[in-house]
Amino acid sequence: MSAPLVAFVTDFGRDDSYVAEMHLAVARAVPSARVIDVTHDLAPYDVAGAALVVERALRELPAGAALVVVVDPGVGSRRARLAARVDGRWCVGPDNGVIPLRDPEAVPVWRIERVAPRDGVTTFDGREVFAPAAALLAAGADPRLLGPRHARAARWAMPDDAAFEAVGTLRYARGVVIARDRYGNAVTSVRLPAGVDAARAAVVEPEAFAGPLRVSYAAVARGERVALVGSSGRVELAVCQGATAVVVGEAVVVRCEL
Repeated sequence: MSAPLVAFVTDFGRDDSYVAEMHLAVARAVPSARVIDVTHDLAPYDVAGAALVVERALRELPAGAALVVVVDPGVGSRRARLAARVDGRWCVGPDNGVIPLRDPEAVPVWRIERVAPRDGVTTFDGREVFAPAAALLAAGADPRLLGPRHARAARWAMPDDAAFEAVGTLRYARGVVIARDRYGNAVTSVRLPAGVDAARAAVVEPEAFAGPLRVSYAAVARGERVALVGSSGRVELAVCQGATAVVVGEAVVVRCEL
């Protein structure tokens, strides 16, 4: 049997000891557990940015692993501490939209109430609550040992995928930019319909990126704009070896042939 696996996504950065303290909390709870750091470099309080990282990372984790997501502007408040079983993996974090719950009522969610912070600490749930709870769940603990079921979890902060609508012989989808990665690429809420090749699709808006989707960032010269389907399966707006000026929330329209 493989060792329990706990992965972390946070906005803690690496300048302080916070990440190491969470690793040590996992080791105290389940000494045999392995730890993977997905990222600790999210912008502070960027719940939407965390959603994109969670979407990408969760599908790569083995069944039974636990993903701890701590982007938590409300630490110390009355917001709940949650554990949810999503696609065979555990997701642990605050009840603020970082846990991937498209339909919160369709996914079993538990409140973490029986992992008590030591010495009354109220400002570091990542170390005191989420890390040890995740380790226990990854090791096979029954979630009912952590607390009762939670009925009204916050919906995931990830926007819904844009829907394509038929207009004559074409389909159009209106989406938004949901995040920018560290290269300055703008990731959108648009995915091409199943079976539609990128060569049959084009960006309509923003106008600066209007034109057909390409197959790679290097399909244009350095400094030129390019649109393509990225490794996340989403349409991206990019600048070859540069950063776009596109902002999160900006509208994006994509068309494709039927």
